[in-house]
Amino acid sequence: MTWDEIQSNWKAVSDVITLTWGKLSEEDLTAVAGCRDQLAETLQQLYGYESVDAQEKVDRFALELNLAPGDSKAIHRLNQTVHH
Repeated sequence: MTWDEIQSNWKAVSDVITLTWGKLSEEDLTAVAGCRDQLAETLQQLYGYESVDAQEKVDRFALELNLAPGDSKAIHRLNQTVHH
C-alpha cells in the first residue's frame, strides 16, 4: 500500500497500526494523520527505536498490508477486518 493510500484510508489503517504498536494513543494517531515520517518519529519516541529502524518498521508495515495500489477490494477487506 502506498502512503497516499494509507493517508486516504487512515481510519482503517490506524486501527491496524494500534494492533501493531499498542503504545500509540488516539492523540498520536490523530497527529500522525497518515504521514510516514511523523509515524516513524512517534515510534522513535514511544519505543526508543533508532531513526533508521523506525523508518524500516514503518515501511515494512506498509508492505505487509499486502494491498496493491488502487486495489479497492483489498481496501474494503482491510476495513472489514478492522471493524470485526
